[in-house]
Amino acid sequence: MSGKCAVFTSCNLAYLDRALVLAESFKKHNTNVDFILILSDYVDKVVFSNAAMSCFDKVIDIEDIGIPNFQNWTCQFNVVELCTAVKGHAFLHIFRMEYERIIYLDPDIACFSSLDFLFKDLLEYSILLTPHQLKPAETKQEFIDNELCSFKHGIFNLGFLGLSRSGEASKFLQWWADRLYSYCREDTANGIFTDQKWCDAVPAFFDNYKIVRHPGCNVASWNLCERIIAFRGGKPVVDDHYPLVFYHFTKYFGPGIEMTKRYASSVEGIAVWNWYGRLIKEARTKYSEPPRQGKYQL
Repeated sequence: MSGKCAVFTSCNLAYLDRALVLAESFKKHNTNVDFILILSDYVDKVVFSNAAMSCFDKVIDIEDIGIPNFQNWTCQFNVVELCTAVKGHAFLHIFRMEYERIIYLDPDIACFSSLDFLFKDLLEYSILLTPHQLKPAETKQEFIDNELCSFKHGIFNLGFLGLSRSGEASKFLQWWADRLYSYCREDTANGIFTDQKWCDAVPAFFDNYKIVRHPGCNVASWNLCERIIAFRGGKPVVDDHYPLVFYHFTKYFGPGIEMTKRYASSVEGIAVWNWYGRLIKEARTKYSEPPRQGKYQL
């Protein structure tokens, strides 16, 4: 691949177990790509850099990514809003670190195969997006749970976003980062859902984007009704053909399990869900929460 590539995620210490699983699963299947953690918390960096954190190539404090009026700005958000509001400026900061292609992944994602083909797409396209669903709902329940939910919260799931160093991506980032700076809210009544709903406008506002329609990307409870997970040669595949690339275990310790039970159409789908839970428990044994510095606590 041409030029430096990076994957990053954004979270606070409460989601560190998930970020560890993401980083370790990503590195298992991907080489020559830096994994960066944007940390929305304050810690003792010496303690934080112990062996359990070696899966992160870089850990960057959100105070260091160039957000104007930082201290006052953080006070207007809850934890979820803050960890998503920083994403636009995080992209800008990582591009300033001379990376050419960058992919963001939510911390509650795990990788099952290489993302190399997505980085190759970024040689041609400026913006990569994944939709929540690839097909219309077939039943009323699917429409209510999935399709209607996407219309409310965003057609594209911003647990994934790929950008390349380009004029079009720069225009997108300046617009998106500006919107997140002032309006990264959970306010669906007014058409806003944190960082996500804004990207419904990408096909209207920007050029040189690609909608990734690979069924193995961003598999989650909101699209299990249209994707069947099986194992072939010991590896998970989707719809008996596509490799499972990355799975989004959204709301794993909450409503996600009920949606998974409702829509998982194979025993293997449930097995993947339970596998993730075991990895989270293992991740929690690898670290004790790093001491905080006390500037602010989330």
